Amino acid sequence: MIFILSPYDSNSNNLHSFWDNGLGIFPRADKFPYTEEDKAKIERFAQDLRTAFPQSYFGADVNQLNHTVWLTESARLASQIAYADIDIFPVIRPEYVVIGRRVSRERVTLAGYRLANLLRELFK
Repeated sequence: MIFILSPYDSNSNNLHSFWDNGLGIFPRADKFPYTEEDKAKIERFAQDLRTAFPQSYFGADVNQLNHTVWLTESARLASQIAYADIDIFPVIRPEYVVIGRRVSRERVTLAGYRLANLLRELFK
């Protein structure tokens, strides 16, 4: 586990959870039950992602339903972006956050499209 110092996300003290939280941009979705305000915030965030990254942005990748391919993609991104140039106890740099947030937004949007396609396939 790589511990971090980040002014961008007070909920994360390690690199893995920092990425799980979208480098501080994902709305908290672990408070139950959801209030109407929580639901609206999550829906606005999802709509913003769909607007920024429509299915056409990803091309044929939205139809890739092989989980082994997903794992390979994630491993490549982890080594090339998430864990590249990271010290043992790093202070997170602003440029790292900008790139990471973009990647996080893209990946969570692609995952949503893939999940929708997978569910469509399963329930045909």
